[in-house]
Amino acid sequence: MNRLKNRIVSSAFALGIVGLASFLAPSISYAQTPLNVPLISQLPELKNGCEVTSLSMLLRYKGINVSKMTLANQVKKDPTPYRVSGNTTYWGNPNTGFVGDITGRTIGYSVYHGPVFQLASRYTNVIDLTGSSFDVILKQLSKGKPVWVITTSTFDTVPSSQWRTIQTPTGPIRMTFHEHSVLLTGYD
Repeated sequence: MNRLKNRIVSSAFALGIVGLASFLAPSISYAQTPLNVPLISQLPELKNGCEVTSLSMLLRYKGINVSKMTLANQVKKDPTPYRVSGNTTYWGNPNTGFVGDITGRTIGYSVYHGPVFQLASRYTNVIDLTGSSFDVILKQLSKGKPVWVITTSTFDTVPSSQWRTIQTPTGPIRMTFHEHSVLLTGYD
């Protein structure tokens, strides 16, 4: 578990992100037993929609029947078009809303925790665990509360060569196409 813990924590903190846990889960201890969360595939409809797919799984676990497609339509968007001029990339800010095409028909990226937290709050009570220790995440899981996180597609630190700075309407940000969102449902 320590290797996975280090990978998730280093990835989450490298991205400056995230955790949502619902308040309404049972309070019995689940410890190392995976929660019985409905599995929803983001593909084929949402190539870039891991954030809303994971959120849909969390909400369905809570008995809130909302589809990934509904959430994809409702999540805030940053409509800034993708543009490259010389060595500079201009695009939206994922802290503002989803950047690019969530379906993957054209270039798309991601949305960070702020807009997803706002969307989740429309459906249920959630807490923002951003910056919390990994032990806090484990405690939520032990209480039977799945935790929505942003990590990386490799669950490991992304080499600096895979990061780039883009110019957004609100200023420059560092980003990687290895960003990924998952729902944590247990640990061993």
